[in-house]
Amino acid sequence: MSSTVTTIASQIGNWGRPLTSALDRDIDEFYRLAEQMHELGSKFLRVMSHPNEGLEKERWRSEALKRLGILAELAARESIILVHENCSGWVGPSVDNTLEML
Repeated sequence: MSSTVTTIASQIGNWGRPLTSALDRDIDEFYRLAEQMHELGSKFLRVMSHPNEGLEKERWRSEALKRLGILAELAARESIILVHENCSGWVGPSVDNTLEML
């Protein structure tokens, strides 16, 4: 009997990594998890959209979308599907933000 792990939870963009934290940290974690996901047969990677840490609203939006865009490009290259957990990040406060992210 074989089993598959469908989804991997990451710390990418979570409450412990505000928008002012280094993007390299998220990218490094992405590649570490991508390798494990391929071994496990996983397709879905849970990410969040970075909580704010004192940035003005427009800068928070712009940087969060930029980071998610970079992660989406990496995911496409690795045949991984990002799933967003609606947490304390930029996407969380409204349906409009969610639609803009998508």
